[in-house]
Amino acid sequence: MYPSCNDWKAALPTMQSGTFTVNPNGQAPFEVYCVVGLTGDSGAWAVVMVASAGTSTADTSSTVLDPDASATYSYMTIANFKSLVQIGTKMRAYGVSTPELYMECTADAADMNEAWTTDKNWQISDSCTISTSCTQSYTAPNRGFVYSSGYDTINPACGNSVFTKENAGSYSNGWHRSHSDDGGGWTSTYADRMVYIVK
Repeated sequence: MYPSCNDWKAALPTMQSGTFTVNPNGQAPFEVYCVVGLTGDSGAWAVVMVASAGTSTADTSSTVLDPDASATYSYMTIANFKSLVQIGTKMRAYGVSTPELYMECTADAADMNEAWTTDKNWQISDSCTISTSCTQSYTAPNRGFVYSSGYDTINPACGNSVFTKENAGSYSNGWHRSHSDDGGGWTSTYADRMVYIVK
């Protein structure tokens, strides 16, 4: 057994995406879904959230979140999620059908000082980058994955295209990637599932 998906990948270089048991920080083991083979990365990531448009209540019944099988808003429990994160942990978000288009941020000390008691009061916000496939340069403030009690926004952005959770409006309280000025570079449909992973 290993503490993370990335440790599994180091031990099993030919591993494929799938379910693995981890014990981060020596805590009680639990299963996670590990993703490998992503653009610009040779490691393995644990899926902590899969979010679809049209729903605002998280299903936290399982720690195994298969991006291809989780059709609703599925969320690892905050305790298990937090156990996978420490200073230096990276988070990446991408659409399930376009993993080459992503944003990525790193957890720093300020992020770890957040409450981390519910799925609404955590953040990972340092050293954020956008995939080179994005058609405009990174222009948004370096806010990273930042949640408030209302799930206001998650930045950074490509031009005005942000990864965000709408509270009202045309996206029916669902998660989406907007694409107002990047030439459609992120997606042409807000219904595409968003996948959130950590390593």
